[in-house]
Amino acid sequence: MKVETEYLPDPRHEYTIDTKSFLSNYTSEINRSEKGFLEVVTFNSDSTAIAKQLVTSQTNLRTAEVDARAAETKTKAAEEKTATDKQKTELTAAENAQKAAQLAVQIAQAKLELLQSLEGQPNAPTNLKEQILAARIGLSEAMVRLDVAQMAYTAVSTDLKAANAPPEHGKTLIAPEPVFLKIDMTKDSVKLVPAFAQQNRETWKIPTMAISTSDLQFVPASQVVRPAEKTGALTATVQSTVSIRSVSLVSIHDLATGRELTLSPSEKPYTAILFDRSTMKIDLAKNTAAGEYSLTYKVDAGSKDKPDLKSQVIRLRVER
Repeated sequence: MKVETEYLPDPRHEYTIDTKSFLSNYTSEINRSEKGFLEVVTFNSDSTAIAKQLVTSQTNLRTAEVDARAAETKTKAAEEKTATDKQKTELTAAENAQKAAQLAVQIAQAKLELLQSLEGQPNAPTNLKEQILAARIGLSEAMVRLDVAQMAYTAVSTDLKAANAPPEHGKTLIAPEPVFLKIDMTKDSVKLVPAFAQQNRETWKIPTMAISTSDLQFVPASQVVRPAEKTGALTATVQSTVSIRSVSLVSIHDLATGRELTLSPSEKPYTAILFDRSTMKIDLAKNTAAGEYSLTYKVDAGSKDKPDLKSQVIRLRVER
């Protein structure tokens, strides 16, 4: 007789096998013998898919944020474009008004010169002086309209915002820089962490405006004036180094005698600022005697809100 010991499972004492893995895929295998005994338990985990999913999830999150920001930017850009288009329309209207005012000044100037050329002509109208005075008044009115048109154009063009201009004076636009993530893997977890702290960067800088420091001067400050060949007009033209708003004759002296001349309105030099705001034209009376004269002007080289009055002297030598 052969006697052997046999071990059989006890159905009254059962056990369970529990497998789990954190942030990874896994496979487990359990093998039992024919009699029901546990022989082999295997466990294999794979965390690469989880890491990939983390990257994908983070990317989707950033994409959603970028899409939301893009939608907000698009809406804001549309509103800004509507406002900018309106301002550009106003700017075009102001520019056209300025061109029309400049044309009116040129026409008034040409009319005055034509009437002045008739002085001393046998076929001149009997009321030529009155027409010349009216032409001078008309030129002055046209200059005033040009000033108004230029101020309106300046106001509109100053209010027009560039597409990348700062929203408020002294401030700049900023935007977050790109974010870079790295995979941080440990034995228990896999996660994405920022490679470095994300910061805001300036996307626009206020340009440095060049400020003109030129002093007011007339060039040439001394010149010779001779009668025009056909009309006999005595005209001097000077150029200002800065833009000027207005000019008025204060006095005129005869340098030969040193005396200040007292002239009637028709004998006084007529001074006009041309549409470029830097050219000044002086028309002397045709009967002005030969000699040297000193003309003192009060010139406003400032702005409407802040006038800057300065005295300037121009010397004219009349030769006949």
